[in-house]
Amino acid sequence: MKITKASDYAIKALAYMSQDPKAKYLRHRLAKDCDIPDYFLARILQGLAKAGLLQSERGAHGGFFLLRSPGEITLLDVIVAVDGNISLLDCTGADGCKSMGNCVAASAWMDIQSGFEALLSSKTVESIAEGFCFNISNDDNTDN
Repeated sequence: MKITKASDYAIKALAYMSQDPKAKYLRHRLAKDCDIPDYFLARILQGLAKAGLLQSERGAHGGFFLLRSPGEITLLDVIVAVDGNISLLDCTGADGCKSMGNCVAASAWMDIQSGFEALLSSKTVESIAEGFCFNISNDDNTDN
């Protein structure tokens, strides 16, 4: 299992937005300041909005804004919003293990899956953003 670039970018964009959680952020400024391709960020932000982590507003004073506090958004929330449910192996996914009784490692894999999800749930966007220095452009990035 590998965390995708989309999830990595989503976490980076949300960490950036956590600097001022009540502000609205323009997509092109997020893309520039977070060094994320704009076309790719558009798709990522749509997924985050669909999952209820962000909302967007159109118009002259529009932009993207957080719907939840950065301290309430876990890395698991972000990854599931962008990439779907995490499964280290086919047998640890939503469908479960079809050969649970015949697999000597099934119990271990299930424990590892649970531990991985617990670890991702223990890390928040806020904790990731602490101490991170973003490359903020000189133009206004937010619309308050």
